[in-house]
Amino acid sequence: MPIKPYIPASIEPFVDAYRRDRRVLGVLLAGSVVQGTADQFSDVDLYFLTRGRFQFTRRLRFGKSGLLDCISDSFPDAKAILQRERGRAHRPFAHYLAHGRILWERDGKMSAVQRQAKSILQSRTTLTKTERVMHQYSLDDFLTEMKRDIMHRDDVSFCFYRQLFVDNAIDFLAKIYRCSLPPPRLVLPHLIKCDPQSAKLIRVILVGRTMQQQLNAANRLFHHVNQLVGGPLHGDIKIRLSAF
Repeated sequence: MPIKPYIPASIEPFVDAYRRDRRVLGVLLAGSVVQGTADQFSDVDLYFLTRGRFQFTRRLRFGKSGLLDCISDSFPDAKAILQRERGRAHRPFAHYLAHGRILWERDGKMSAVQRQAKSILQSRTTLTKTERVMHQYSLDDFLTEMKRDIMHRDDVSFCFYRQLFVDNAIDFLAKIYRCSLPPPRLVLPHLIKCDPQSAKLIRVILVGRTMQQQLNAANRLFHHVNQLVGGPLHGDIKIRLSAF
């Protein structure tokens, strides 16, 4: 049964208790409850912005009304985390904050963080030469492993490499089209707008009726993506990877 897209009354006292704590700069309601897509499987996501490091960065509260999932960051930490997501294909923290609803705040700090999150989402995704090479190499590697798994009839290993191939391809396509990726449930609808052919092939790779059908789609996607970036890798390529 769907629940209303606002904070459940049962957790209002929990939220109000933090209003009296001067270290807390604001509370934001996030996730499916805000978006109006919550159902009986959904938890309630709360984000706490604090002046300094708080007594928790994650708090899970289980009760009759379900799971209350609380995350907290200091104001400087929140801004730093958001800045690290600028230009990346995956920006989960920016999505989390940008689409949330501020329940209350002090000194406008939560609003400032939310504005930064929205700005991060609007920034163009970058694609460096090193990233391009590593994506192309990884797709080739995962595709080869999928072919080997079919030959050896190893369906479990095939599933692992299939998922690695799809994840890499989606990340690469987001960088090629200079866009950021939404939450997983919305990835394919989002990708259809940029590249319907790739979206269709990814769907077949994931839910095709046979492993061979999935492999054929992966092979077609591999060649399609290579064409988008000017062709497959060849020759002697030298890149410098960042240290772990």
